[in-house]
Amino acid sequence: VYDVSRSEAYMAGLMQNIGAIYFSRLEPETYFEIYKSQLSNPISAFKKEEAQYQTSHVHLGTFICKKWHILPSVYKAILLHHDTEFVAKLGNDRTVRHLTSLIMVANYVVSSNSDEQYITQELKEYRNMGLEQLDLPDNALKAANAAVARWGSKVGTVTVSH
Repeated sequence: VYDVSRSEAYMAGLMQNIGAIYFSRLEPETYFEIYKSQLSNPISAFKKEEAQYQTSHVHLGTFICKKWHILPSVYKAILLHHDTEFVAKLGNDRTVRHLTSLIMVANYVVSSNSDEQYITQELKEYRNMGLEQLDLPDNALKAANAAVARWGSKVGTVTVSH
């Protein structure tokens, strides 16, 4: 994906769930279950989060990213990574559309490598929404899965999550 820099992709991956970290500190007993359900149901569980809190981890994460002066392309992608209408909302902004799509596909790769129980039809459709916007080589998804399988749970590395 040539219009997304490595630093943008890295920062988006690092920051995409920063709002969830803050939520889990405020609501440690209840928020984790809401967050965990988004591993397999990234759209419907996200809507439940919005309904319960009248906001979400993407809104809080976007606010934090703006406060920390993170690139607009990154915080816009964070804001839209659970939005099924992200393509229409972004119009001709290919970079943010691609960055959002990369987050969606990466979330699928991580969830599918975590446990078979996370692979749902909704998760597959979420992945497909992202893949439709990316011009990835045929082996890209396979390579990403192999990398997460190999490196995702190594001792001394950060445990991967949604």
